[in-house]
Amino acid sequence: MEARILCCDWGTSRFRLRLLETGSVSVLGEFTSDAGVAGLSRRGEAAFQEILLDAISRILRDAPPGPVPSQVLISGMAASSIGWRELPYAALPFPLDGGAVIALSLAPLPLDPPIGITLISGVRSEDDVLRGEETEAIGLLAGRLDRELLLVLPGTHSKHLYVAEGELRGFRTFLTGELFSLLASHGILRYSVRPGPPQLADPLEAEAFASGLHLGANGPLTHVLFQVRTAALLDGASPGQGRARLDGILIGAELSSLRLHRMTGTPATLPLLIAAGPALAPSYRLAVRLLGLDSHCEWVSPHQADLASAQGQLHLATRLGLC
Repeated sequence: MEARILCCDWGTSRFRLRLLETGSVSVLGEFTSDAGVAGLSRRGEAAFQEILLDAISRILRDAPPGPVPSQVLISGMAASSIGWRELPYAALPFPLDGGAVIALSLAPLPLDPPIGITLISGVRSEDDVLRGEETEAIGLLAGRLDRELLLVLPGTHSKHLYVAEGELRGFRTFLTGELFSLLASHGILRYSVRPGPPQLADPLEAEAFASGLHLGANGPLTHVLFQVRTAALLDGASPGQGRARLDGILIGAELSSLRLHRMTGTPATLPLLIAAGPALAPSYRLAVRLLGLDSHCEWVSPHQADLASAQGQLHLATRLGLC
């Protein structure tokens, strides 16, 4: 029977734990919650252990019969200054075979049998940092390390990673998802924005998204954001259209960095590999097409994008001799 391992992606606002079969890379169980690092940072190490123990017990209780995993790998913000234990960042260039990863083993969890804990650190440049996305990149780029490309990882903090000769050589962070959440929930724009995902099959919402996309791509951002409000007041735009326009503005501002050659050292025609999960893929697909970036763009399936972190952790576990 194949060995099993626990893979945890512990972000600022979300916690996600999966049980994987190492040979087939099959997901045998999963648990997610809102127990992100930000809400635990002042409660000490015991709080992190408590959340992890509870999640593991839930997964193992419902998992199909098989061997008990001996390790849990944790990437993301758990290794940050507000996390379980702070680890230093690895430096650029960062080999995507996992050879330069910084990892730390913590005391095993008090279970029978004990389960070891390994924290995975992040990567820094001169003026930017990431934690967790390097593990996603390792999972996504297996078999592609001979290529030069830009890997785009949409999310709360979207990342654009420049990859060449099997190394991560540069990256930029965009607060796309976090800004959307803040603007849609606080301040004046919340009165003009419907919660929930955009309905791009609706022609009016699709048109509002396209309008916002071009506004955001051409800026200035702080001015065009207010047009979400004025469209509601002066043109009678619905909250659904407001949601789509805000989404478009922020994605347009992010992706304009690709269209306008702002990624240092990368030409406009550099291949793009975009790994958007199920919730974000429709918006990014439409944005890439409307901005004329689709001619040199390749898409990771939403399913593959969703598994990237766990696959990267499994690769690192093998590299570190943990499985």
